Amino acid sequence: MLAGLVAFIACKKETRSFSTAENSNMALMSMAAFVSCDTCQIISFRGIRPDDINGRKPLPNPERGLRTEHMIKASDLSNPYFGFNYKNNLLSIIQNDESLYAEKVKLTQVYFYLTDYLGTDLPEKALSNMQIIFDGIEKAGYKIILLFAYRYNESCRYETYGDIKKHLLQLNSFLKKNESLIFVFQAGFLGLWGEWHHSGLDNSAVLKKIVLRDILQNIPQSRRVQVRETIYKANASGIIRISTQSPNYYPALSTEEYNRIGFHNSYFVLDHGPNSHWDYRWPDADYFMVQKEGVSTVVDGEMPYHGNDYGCFNQIAYGNQGGWHAIKRMKAHVYSSFSVVHNYPINIAAWKNQYVSRKQFVNAPIPIDDDYFMDQSGGNVSRTAYEYIRDHLGYRLKLIRATIPKSATRGQTANFSIDLKNYGFAPVINKRPVYLVLINENNQVYEFPVDADPIQWLPAHATGNRSYAINQNIELSNTLMPGHYKIGLWLPDDSDMLRYNNNYAIRFANGNMEWWKDAGNKYLINIIGSFELH
Repeated sequence: MLAGLVAFIACKKETRSFSTAENSNMALMSMAAFVSCDTCQIISFRGIRPDDINGRKPLPNPERGLRTEHMIKASDLSNPYFGFNYKNNLLSIIQNDESLYAEKVKLTQVYFYLTDYLGTDLPEKALSNMQIIFDGIEKAGYKIILLFAYRYNESCRYETYGDIKKHLLQLNSFLKKNESLIFVFQAGFLGLWGEWHHSGLDNSAVLKKIVLRDILQNIPQSRRVQVRETIYKANASGIIRISTQSPNYYPALSTEEYNRIGFHNSYFVLDHGPNSHWDYRWPDADYFMVQKEGVSTVVDGEMPYHGNDYGCFNQIAYGNQGGWHAIKRMKAHVYSSFSVVHNYPINIAAWKNQYVSRKQFVNAPIPIDDDYFMDQSGGNVSRTAYEYIRDHLGYRLKLIRATIPKSATRGQTANFSIDLKNYGFAPVINKRPVYLVLINENNQVYEFPVDADPIQWLPAHATGNRSYAINQNIELSNTLMPGHYKIGLWLPDDSDMLRYNNNYAIRFANGNMEWWKDAGNKYLINIIGSFELH
């Protein structure tokens, strides 16, 4: 940090809209195109094109995207279904997943089964075992969609409300310690696989409501919780009256508390099949509730595993266009993450062979980054539905243009203006700081905090295709050495633990941009341009 080195002047945030023609007029070179004015550089950026180097590879951004999953018993770190153990093998298992699905991901769902502790306290051994997993997750550069459960099959004993209450209280400090590695928390605890059916509380609607309130109370306040069915959120949000316990009622949730409750659709079948009522099916109330609330909370999904009647439901229902309909559903419901594991051999494999084009999005209409479907010569290129889903789950931030000085003088004020859009399905979910940074010729980094909130950079949609502007004035200290400086945007993790771990910084989706890293892997900075400091 440049402690005491720079003085900050009040900055202003504003929202502006730009036409498709403006956004398409991008430079075709390795760095940004410069259009000179008397005292500044106006720099235009383009998106990532399929024939760019690694143009068809995923952006390894944190807290979004396709995810894997791991089921782990807290008592011994074994998988309850296949018997292998995670204790000394987590990294190799993660690498095997990436090889199996031919994909680098940054997110995984972790089930911790507390089965062996029904009717008793969690011992220190269980907490230390789970900490081994969190430590390994950090080494892998991942984050976790976390849930706890008791019943991994129908032979497992039923949980009680007392078990859940006791274990939540014991987990409180453990969760706070690992807060930064948790992307989102799933309600869990109840029923088979933590999905709230076939549970010990099936006959107690009131206690089910209270469990959700207890989860909100005991997980870190910065993190959100997802429920399997929308009705669980609706039921738990109002006043909960209890005649035999103290307190005898719970007040209705505040708007902030209500928005902490999101959704995980564990039966994503696009309205098809005999059990499609478990999906957020159109035109049921579930569909419209998630459509309305998705942008203010967080949404995850998975298909049922293939087999039985769960095979090619996308193909059965939609011919060769299941992937396109999945895109439209994920856009409508603001998905941040989705399992690449469930139904991979059939439906996801099919998405890899289903092509979508720019014309489909224009006709839908769904705003797109034109560069995504354009090659270096300006020709139209199709992409697979799988590619599009992989790249647009969660946020996808693209710089549009920036205005920076040609040169600046120490002791004076310099202005930096940057415009961007979010072409992803969802906003950034968890709090994240934004910094303008200067990098000198010796690769020293100087950080300037920016008054901007990435959570407010909402995804572009047909009725709100917005751009967001960062305007920042900074006073450059006389103690800065004269010379050539790169200028960039740095969006690290909000936590002190992960702030200087570049696995957790955000890359912008621009094809004519340098993603600068330092030798110590502390920084990953999106380079906007450069200027001379006198």
